[in-house]
Amino acid sequence: MKRVSKESDIINGLWRLPASAAVWSGSFLRPIDGEVVGTFGTGSIINNQPRSPHTGVDLKGEEGTPIKAVNDGKVILICDHFFTGKSIFLDHGTDIISMYFHLQEIDVKEGDMVRKGQIIGLVGSTGRVTGPHLHWGMRINGARINPLSLIDLSKEWEE
Repeated sequence: MKRVSKESDIINGLWRLPASAAVWSGSFLRPIDGEVVGTFGTGSIINNQPRSPHTGVDLKGEEGTPIKAVNDGKVILICDHFFTGKSIFLDHGTDIISMYFHLQEIDVKEGDMVRKGQIIGLVGSTGRVTGPHLHWGMRINGARINPLSLIDLSKEWEE
């Protein structure tokens, strides 16, 4: 449990970082084309105990499927944690952060600037999972949001 607590502290520190200038532009993309197999906000019950709601969406993907950056951003954390496995956190500026969990391979380094659509890693099954998929999460001002809603909203901004 010490490991999980330490990992949680590292991630929670990201939500306290000062907002940087916007580096994103235009609409946000889906990181992979896979079907949604885990929806945002749904709860689960494990051993008759309610668990916290799902904080992102799970997208079905075969092991090794390329994952794209959803918009321009800076890699602020690369990690291999107990629950999330190999993970990437991108800061898009203006307090927008995207997260990609359970990766087989990571193709960027902390501090890298990435472009929208750039391959940043590959779908895998690392961490606590039952099979290969991409868990994709987004936060704005530290609040969890459904990443699919940001795609729809960002398309409206372009109109």
